Amino acid sequence: MNILHISQTPLVAAPSKVNQAINQYTSYKSECLILEDYNGNKKNKFINNAILYTDTSKKKIIDLINQTDIIHIHNNINKDFIALLIKHTKNKDIKFIYQTHSYPKEGPLFFDRSLAMPFRFSKKLAVAQYQPRFHLDFVMVPNIILQKPSFKPNYDKKIKIIYSPAQKNSGGRWSTKYSKELNDTLDYFKNSKEVDIVDISGIHPNELYQIRLNTDITIDEISTGGFHQVSFEGLCAGNIVINGADFISREIMKSISKNKEYAPFVYARNRTIKEVLLKLIENREKLNQIKKESYNYFIENLQPEFLVKRYIEVYKKVLNV
Repeated sequence: MNILHISQTPLVAAPSKVNQAINQYTSYKSECLILEDYNGNKKNKFINNAILYTDTSKKKIIDLINQTDIIHIHNNINKDFIALLIKHTKNKDIKFIYQTHSYPKEGPLFFDRSLAMPFRFSKKLAVAQYQPRFHLDFVMVPNIILQKPSFKPNYDKKIKIIYSPAQKNSGGRWSTKYSKELNDTLDYFKNSKEVDIVDISGIHPNELYQIRLNTDITIDEISTGGFHQVSFEGLCAGNIVINGADFISREIMKSISKNKEYAPFVYARNRTIKEVLLKLIENREKLNQIKKESYNYFIENLQPEFLVKRYIEVYKKVLNV
């Protein structure tokens, strides 16, 4: 079985990680194609394990299309490449799968972008975070983290909190990550002798995980009721993961875990984030306990060799094998 993942942009390497997991943990072959890289400080940071579409790589890409069994489209692709796909898949028994990751423009209605593509999709998938609540007929699939899990208790060092500042105009109801209350709270702790605030703006993803391994608390967004890939990364690194995941988001996370367990997220919203952080900082025993729970949860529920099976199950059903 050959799978070709295609995405307009890198989507912070989410499709690439699925591609890598397929090649590493299954007998199937997979490639990942990115049509255009990010600009600015994200350029060249999320395409290490993917093929970037250029005039030079076009022939290789056409060969991959001709050899593939399944084309797995992530989020969206441009009209020119849709035309190329139509040309090279016509009269061939190639199956199409669509997967939604995020929304460029938001509600109250959430448009199924696959409807704008001229392909017959055998299955439609949604990232198992907040997205499935809008597409009830989509199959839930997880983001995959490939780094080695780790746990380092902190008995006497400064407590390190890792975060990435968000802009006020960073998104809509479900994609915003900005919180004035969080920013104010972190500014407050910057003057503390017990806490180090680690700003990860612009850091390469490969370096970021190494930094996270030596921190204690990962803060995802606390504004929407959802959570993002950073929460998975925090669990893997044995960090306390703080987010605002609501009941539905937590149920979605539980549904894709191996043992159908709730993740040990620490819940906070804008009005409570300062109090939540103070309690963790003042109780080192509790801090290390939750850090260990995060690590154990990842080991027991989110290992890539297990999560990738959810994709393989979809592919097998599509191909009737």
